Amino acid sequence: MSAELINTALGGLHYLQTYERFLIRGIVTFAYVGWAAYASLFIFRPLDQTRPQRLPSWASFLVNAVALTTLMGFWTLFAVQRSPWTFYIYIAFPCYFWRQVLLQGIPALLHLPRYKKVDYSRVLISVIASVAVLQGMVVSSVSHPSLLLLTWQ
Repeated sequence: MSAELINTALGGLHYLQTYERFLIRGIVTFAYVGWAAYASLFIFRPLDQTRPQRLPSWASFLVNAVALTTLMGFWTLFAVQRSPWTFYIYIAFPCYFWRQVLLQGIPALLHLPRYKKVDYSRVLISVIASVAVLQGMVVSSVSHPSLLLLTWQ
């Protein structure tokens, strides 16, 4: 069992050393924050809103174009670098989440001041603090592989 654990740990270290850590951390952080923002659309939506507000058609087209361009750009980069197939999936999730956040969240934020005054500086500080904490979690779990091994048991 010890030999199997050592081989598993060495395989994990090889994975982290083989592929670009900064890219993986960035994708994971962007995906996690995007997932949280996407989930918040369903938690913080006003109760009296029967239908979600929509962006104008030109803005929807722009959001879809940016999401598709980002996805295709990363997929092209991964193809050139001959990255593992999992990278293609890793980047698809944050593109989907952030596309949904932009399509549904921007109209909700634009109509929010009608309900309540929003202090955008506090929102910005909260977002920056959340991203910093998430980065700390990602960096600490990668910096201390023993923490990863403990979670597998």
